[in-house]
Amino acid sequence: MANSDSRASPGRCQGCLGRRRFLGLSARAAATALIAPRALELAGCGPLGGSTVIPNAPSNSYSFDFASYPELESPGGSIFVQVEATSGTVPVAIVRLDAANAEALQAICTHAGCTVNPLDPSTHTFTCPCHGSVYSEDGSVLSGPAYMPLQGYRTQLTQTAIVATIP
Repeated sequence: MANSDSRASPGRCQGCLGRRRFLGLSARAAATALIAPRALELAGCGPLGGSTVIPNAPSNSYSFDFASYPELESPGGSIFVQVEATSGTVPVAIVRLDAANAEALQAICTHAGCTVNPLDPSTHTFTCPCHGSVYSEDGSVLSGPAYMPLQGYRTQLTQTAIVATIP
């Protein structure tokens, strides 16, 4: 007659994780670890950002001259780049606001750290693809869940370039 006792079988504790279940969970965890970073990039929550990579400038001064970036010559123009700054590689939006002003913004949402989309020229806004925060072209928050503006960098507008200091 079979034993209907609910005690664990000898050599195995009750509620312990069996080898088969452990291996299955481990395989899923490994697959997630391999896939998650790329999925986050595609969702905008990673280092994707602009395709132009600006190499590190030891002086932390980056010049975006109008000959190389003609879109910055006119008000409303913008570029989206990856800057290999001293502090690490960061996505940066450079925006020509008007004839006398420009902005250099770290293009990372202050809500959850996702990379915001490039400036939408029709609305003059940056939108976070992760949770929908919207920022104006000067980096201020227009709608949340973010409540802090995009980090700005010191900029200087010259007759031939926008110069940004990015540490």
